[in-house]
Amino acid sequence: MNKSLIACLLLLITITLLFSKTIEEEINNKIMYLELFPDDLKERYELAYLYNLMNQLVDAESQYRYIINKDSLNTDAWIGYLWSMSLQEKHHEVLSFEDKALLLTQKNPSVMNIMAFTHGSLNSDYEAIYYYREVLKDNHSNQTELFLANKGVAGHYFWTGDYYQFNRINKAFNQLLPEEEKQNLMPIFLYMYSGISYGYNDKDIDFQTFNQWVSLGALEAELIVENKRVKSQQTKTNYTFKLDNYFYPVNLSAQFHLVKNDQRHESEHKDGYACQFSVSKPFYPYKSKLEPYFSLAFFDYDSFDSDKIGQVETGAYLYTDLITTGLSYSQSRYPKDHRSYTLDIHYKLKDWYAIQLITGFGDNNNMISMSGQIFDEWSSTKQFHQINHYFYWKRLIGSLSYNRSLMNRWSDSWMMSAGIRY
Repeated sequence: MNKSLIACLLLLITITLLFSKTIEEEINNKIMYLELFPDDLKERYELAYLYNLMNQLVDAESQYRYIINKDSLNTDAWIGYLWSMSLQEKHHEVLSFEDKALLLTQKNPSVMNIMAFTHGSLNSDYEAIYYYREVLKDNHSNQTELFLANKGVAGHYFWTGDYYQFNRINKAFNQLLPEEEKQNLMPIFLYMYSGISYGYNDKDIDFQTFNQWVSLGALEAELIVENKRVKSQQTKTNYTFKLDNYFYPVNLSAQFHLVKNDQRHESEHKDGYACQFSVSKPFYPYKSKLEPYFSLAFFDYDSFDSDKIGQVETGAYLYTDLITTGLSYSQSRYPKDHRSYTLDIHYKLKDWYAIQLITGFGDNNNMISMSGQIFDEWSSTKQFHQINHYFYWKRLIGSLSYNRSLMNRWSDSWMMSAGIRY
């Protein structure tokens, strides 16, 4: 058996060497021919193809470039040129030809696949999703182009958290496999984050927060414990549990809050709870993801005459590869209408730094927010403006924040946090 295996390996090596030698001879012949007839673009294209077979990508690139300079509408040359650069990981050079190549090839599906792959290699997920979806919608796409686009877009759906679309595509692939080759459609990846925060405002209120986040992919859970103190004395503790499910066509979220007041201090504020249930649906307009949502919340605090307080919130988040923008409107009844508007902009400037700007208007007293915060009597505002700085280094995440808010008077707050993801 070993002798047979060795013989097969020797035969394979011999065939490869003979094949390589044959290609090298053909390359030399074409080079000599092109010295006499340099503008025979068909021969030059065949030479570039042979260079690709021999993995001589730089030589192939130069031949494709020559053809394009002579015939800018040569789609096959564009495909070869862009792909040879992409294989060399010249991603920024590929993108420098993005608009020109798409225009001159009339958005050829293979060119769009290359652009999608290149954007994805640079972690531009929504740009990649856009081009892959364009290939899938193009009636001129062949089976190979459709296959590559489906596999590519599934991966980017996964990394952007759209596990329903990821699972839907993989399910279609799975149906084509024999029973023994069928794979687990939804891989489980365990991600965790642990963080602590400290904040202080000029009303002599300080707070410390611990949060533990766990992700299994389509299912995420987070526990937040926040202690608030007035003049360095323990007064209130908020316990928050959040659960997010991204497995279905609409995303389902729920969060539950338990407010515990320290009974050792005289206070009119008693214990209470709040809960919020939300649904959202992602869509994919031009190179982005738009996710509108709707939520319904309930409150119950012993210190209020009202039994339960209802709140509705609606809004949307727009995601691009650099900027995330959120706009929301919230309304609750206690004991009269309270309305609040919030604008949230998150801008990723570098791989290691991002900045977030949040501004809100309207009375958000005793409201529960999508971010998991209860605006109680100490944190409620009629308007607020906040800036957050995020810093990333390997697995470490830190932030510095400043908030200026208005209730009866303007108040300034400062916050810092540190955490590790693993």
